[in-house]
Amino acid sequence: EIGDDIRSIQQDKKGNIWLSTFVNGLLAIVKPEHADDFLKVKSQPEKYNGYFIYSFTTDDGLPAVKGNQVVQTDSGMLFLTFQGFMKFDGKNGRFRNFNMFSQKVFNGNYQVYEYVKTGEDQYWLGLADQDRGYVFHINGHSSEFFERLKNYYALDIRCDLRGYIYLAVDEGLL
Repeated sequence: EIGDDIRSIQQDKKGNIWLSTFVNGLLAIVKPEHADDFLKVKSQPEKYNGYFIYSFTTDDGLPAVKGNQVVQTDSGMLFLTFQGFMKFDGKNGRFRNFNMFSQKVFNGNYQVYEYVKTGEDQYWLGLADQDRGYVFHINGHSSEFFERLKNYYALDIRCDLRGYIYLAVDEGLL
């Protein structure tokens, strides 16, 4: 049993499971056949039911151990952090910035809570700063803050088949 407060779960292309915790960084539950990939960069994993569990923190390049999310995208696993998007570099066992969108959006001032691709070059992001949440829309090469959320954070964003956007916030659905 993993005793952390788990916030998101995603499976990578090799079948390993990535977990984000509330305050303890990220965990990777690695299949035994892929353990050697991780052992090159990370030693002393925990073992659980034949799987290896690796823990990742600021020592591994994460900007913080709190507030990370894991999402699967067309370009692989992305980690949403206080400093925008990050990718895991398996060669050196570190997380690195991944500038998917304009750096002016992710200049360290926004926590990225949610990422949804709704079409070709169409993205919706749930962001937050110290005071409030925001919904950011990227449409091809243009981008805009679509919505300022007073006293809310966009914890989840979904698009239905008609193209309507739904925001899950602290106190319900918008």
